[in-house]
Amino acid sequence: MVVTPLKNGGLKCQVSDFAVLVDPSSSARGDIVLRTSSPLPLLAGTDELINTAGEYEINGVRVRGIQINGESSEEKMRVVYAVELDEIRLCFLGGVSSPLSSEELDKLGEADILFLSSGKFGLDEKSAASLIKEIEPKAVIFAAYENLKALSAALGQNPEEVDKFTVKRKDLTEDSRKIMVFKTE
Repeated sequence: MVVTPLKNGGLKCQVSDFAVLVDPSSSARGDIVLRTSSPLPLLAGTDELINTAGEYEINGVRVRGIQINGESSEEKMRVVYAVELDEIRLCFLGGVSSPLSSEELDKLGEADILFLSSGKFGLDEKSAASLIKEIEPKAVIFAAYENLKALSAALGQNPEEVDKFTVKRKDLTEDSRKIMVFKTE
């Protein structure tokens, strides 16, 4: 699996010629497109677009969307996703800006790779570090962040800056959590 950032802060997770896109620009196309924040009322989607809570299976890829009630309103719906792709369990939090409830965490389940944002783009740095400890993923990728120094201090380590992340199931081990940020231009 190859994970790359998209220009607007979205993500692309690709296995062979199959792509899962998270919060892409409206022109981007993928086999599955996930939206973590959608204005209400929801517009009619397509077969590959998922923007609501629920359980889905598309081309053998299982997706579970969990609505974040504390961040949803009459104007927008906020959803986080657990996705099983290439035997790797991915958890996409998008721009969630408040800690998840224990019920929401239970619904998400375990994560091999956790994707989140910090600072003005998501959780404050301390909440992000706390959430990582709670979820215990094998790898963490910050899709967007505001202050690398504050993030490093909260995490107790410097995240590795990467252009992309290439991973196989066997690379993900319990004893060495990898924390990364996508390089900014």
